Amino acid sequence: MLRLAIIFVAAPLIVVAAAVAGIQFGWLSPRVGLMVSLAAAAIWAIVGIALFLIGIVRGLRGRPRWGRQFVLGLLPVLLLGGMFFVRSSSMPIVMSNDVSTDLAQPPGFTTGPSAQRGMSQSAQDKQLEAYPDIRTLVLKQPAAQVFAQTVALGKLRGWEPVVEDSDAGTVQWIARSRLFRFQDDVSLRITSVAEETKVDMRSRSRIGKSDLGANATRIREFFKELQNRFG
Repeated sequence: MLRLAIIFVAAPLIVVAAAVAGIQFGWLSPRVGLMVSLAAAAIWAIVGIALFLIGIVRGLRGRPRWGRQFVLGLLPVLLLGGMFFVRSSSMPIVMSNDVSTDLAQPPGFTTGPSAQRGMSQSAQDKQLEAYPDIRTLVLKQPAAQVFAQTVALGKLRGWEPVVEDSDAGTVQWIARSRLFRFQDDVSLRITSVAEETKVDMRSRSRIGKSDLGANATRIREFFKELQNRFG
């Protein structure tokens, strides 16, 4: 029982770890690595549900050792179900991959797949419903100072700089997710208005219809860190 349980738990973890390693070392593309990981999780879940049902049937029939299948099958059901519940409860799953603090005039992208692509009305409507807190950041510091701290923060986060134009007050990066190395386009615009500096930010995923809240989280965290730098 113990050996079977170890194999059953370790097998999908090894597959996912190998897929992630393949992405990190450049042997697999992020899309392929993700598909391999999802396939491993799906197979694990299907086998787990089958074992779970077999255990129930054997138990109802009074068969001996029915608890083995029941317990093994319960593992992926609880683990994958719990992961999904935690993720969905902490961040709403929105079918959108484009988030901006300025919906009327979102910061644009000059390079990459997102270049010259506007923000769809559907993405705007979904953002207003799911992320009403994503808004323009207003600071009291001069635009030049804000620009310098913005560039420094992007570097600290390990984002790849694409555009750094202090005269125009625009910065663009490519941000990559930690595990699967998916690329997202990030654009930031700094505008001086009277004695204030307005900061608008847009984050857009290159792949997928849903970002699982990653772009909204990126903007929130960046703005929080930027505010902290000014006390």
